[in-house]
Amino acid sequence: MDLSSRFPRLTETFDVDLRSLALLRATLGAVLLFSLLSSLGDAAVWWSDAGVLPRAALVADPTPFRFSLHLANGQPWFIAALLTVQLLLALMFTLGSHTRTAGALSFLLWVSLLNRNPMLDGTGELLMACLLFWSMFLPMSARWSIDAALASEPPPQALIHRSPAAAMLLLQVLIVYLCTALLQTGSVWSTHQALTQLLSLDHQVTALGAWMSQWHTFNSLLSQAIGVAQLLAPLLILLSGLHRGLRLAGILALALLQFGAIVCLQLGMLPWLALFALAVFVEGWIWDAMQQRHLRKNPGPLTVYYDKDCRFCETMCLLMREFLILPQANILPAQDSARARTLMEANNSWVVIDADEQAYLKWAAFTILLRRSPLLGWLWPLAKWSALDAPGDRLYAFVVRQRARIAGLSLPLLPPRSIRWDNGILRQRLALAAGVLMLGGALTTFGALPSAIAAVLNPALSMLHLEQEWTLFAPSPPEVSGWLVVSGRRADGREVDVLHPEREAPSFEPPPASDLAAPDLRWRTYHDRLRDPDHATQRALYAGYLCARWNGGASSDADNSTQRAQRLVSIKMIYMLQYPAAANSNSRIEQQILWRQGCDPAADPGTA
Repeated sequence: MDLSSRFPRLTETFDVDLRSLALLRATLGAVLLFSLLSSLGDAAVWWSDAGVLPRAALVADPTPFRFSLHLANGQPWFIAALLTVQLLLALMFTLGSHTRTAGALSFLLWVSLLNRNPMLDGTGELLMACLLFWSMFLPMSARWSIDAALASEPPPQALIHRSPAAAMLLLQVLIVYLCTALLQTGSVWSTHQALTQLLSLDHQVTALGAWMSQWHTFNSLLSQAIGVAQLLAPLLILLSGLHRGLRLAGILALALLQFGAIVCLQLGMLPWLALFALAVFVEGWIWDAMQQRHLRKNPGPLTVYYDKDCRFCETMCLLMREFLILPQANILPAQDSARARTLMEANNSWVVIDADEQAYLKWAAFTILLRRSPLLGWLWPLAKWSALDAPGDRLYAFVVRQRARIAGLSLPLLPPRSIRWDNGILRQRLALAAGVLMLGGALTTFGALPSAIAAVLNPALSMLHLEQEWTLFAPSPPEVSGWLVVSGRRADGREVDVLHPEREAPSFEPPPASDLAAPDLRWRTYHDRLRDPDHATQRALYAGYLCARWNGGASSDADNSTQRAQRLVSIKMIYMLQYPAAANSNSRIEQQILWRQGCDPAADPGTA
């Protein structure tokens, strides 16, 4: 029996809609932007020689070396400059400007950033690297992008993209769920107590998660549902060739899983990335149904007329059509229509004419485009408010007066461009080879490949952060949570809280959930990993950093006795382990001393 003839959709399982790729590009870029922006405040701490991991210490680490452009210079200004470049590239990727180049450079700099400080690696960071990697091989900007709007060669009219890279991207997203489910082998998963255990960790849950922790029976049912969803939903997606509703059911199940993680757990970018990655599975019939529904409410095409002597005007019209998602709108020179030309010259305005031959000018022209937009149409009731008519027209008049100046600033950044939209044989062969490595990496996670093959695969995957170790809450969720307290002794004998200098003395009480005793998820991850005995060297480096930060504001000048008395002479790191409360009892807290060190490391190198 020829399955492809009986079930033609089987051959479409690994097709990707260009609109889905555009949605992934925009959301992936937005998460990358947010992550980079949130790291600016502590950039020098994490990635410069003045921070917790100087370059010399990283290079001296016996673990296999992984390349990092951030090792080229250890000064804070250099790290800030690289982050600025990354932010600009992430913005270009999000908006779809020179997308392939921006995506490739974003991937390289992201991997470089992760390799500069391995203590900050997490599942979210790994997933970001994988998604950026596969985006290099795909037409991410074929819809809803600056590239698509300004390309000298229009993007392909066909909405379906089929290539080895597309198949590998789809498999990559599914592997995340399948590996996670298959590696969750702990007894709490088989007894359906995993979610109860996870929600009992006070400093890893949101307020809603903490409230849900009391509903043990409900959490047990949810634990079962999570396990089933992680295994069954990928299979439903793979079997969507039998019926398109199967894929939709799989997408909804995984989306609900990620939404639950967002509202109940503090996992940083991971659940957002995992949620947005599901966009690649959204099929064309879903987009078409939404488009048809929108067109029924807004029938008839629009025609936008611009001054053909103004390249800036044409560029802005093309960009608005692309980002307001108005593919049916016609963009024409006003000089080609007697009516449009008369209106343009009489009112010094662009002209929009709808299917009923109603003409709109200035601000009103923008509002009618907004009304027809399936993306921003919800803003139309506000934009059409009569109180905004006069300010809107004044804004338009200002742009007209400053058109030459604005064009001089913007047009060099928005030139017409030549984009190669085809798959590219070499590019797809590279994607296929990388896909084989990816699948091999997933198999090595389960020990399914000979050790000799794993020894070859792992270094290559690790260097690029493409290793397939999706071990979130595997084999079991953590049994304890906690927070770090760093006690310091000053020269005058007073004991101080090094992490919270505003406190009179170190506090060993559980911090409020909103505090976490750490400024953000990166700090919490870093503090948690200091517990690992393998990171004893990092404890010494962190202690040295804290001593230097504190004593940097306290002079050692003998004539300044007050500041000398405030200098730290020793430091002690204590991790407060909090065990979940058992039935009819309070949670138990234990202290684990991680490190002691004098602030003169030559005199006191420190001890665990």
